[in-house]
Amino acid sequence: MKKPNSKFKVEVIKTHSEKPYAVVEVDSNSVIARCRNREDAMYIMNLQKKTPTFGNQPIPSFFKEPL
Repeated sequence: MKKPNSKFKVEVIKTHSEKPYAVVEVDSNSVIARCRNREDAMYIMNLQKKTPTFGNQPIPSFFKEPL
């Protein structure tokens, strides 16, 4: 049984910009990706929850933007 990855909490929110869907890191309230459609945003969110891009390390701050 896989241990759930509780270190990375991300969610998809709807914004009012050119790219209306944003993937947000909950802990820092920072946007890690902006997408044109919900499917792309959900893919990024699921990828970060299952196999985070940076392994056990947090997402670097230069990849984030304030919400």
